Amino acid sequence: MFPSPIVVVLPFYLKLLTLFVCIVGGLTGYLISNVSLFFLNKALNNYNSSYFLGSI
Repeated sequence: MFPSPIVVVLPFYLKLLTLFVCIVGGLTGYLISNVSLFFLNKALNNYNSSYFLGSI
C-alpha cells in the first residue's frame, strides 16, 4: 500500500494523553446523560426549525 513503511514512535506522555482524552470524554458523556441536561436544550422546543437549519 505504501512504498516505504514509516514507523511512528510516540513518547509515553502522548500515549497516555490519548487514553486520558478517551476516558475524560466517556466520563463527560456519562455525566451529561446522567444529569439529564437534554431537558434544558432549547432546540428541542422548536425541533422543525433546528432540523432545517442543521441540514443546510
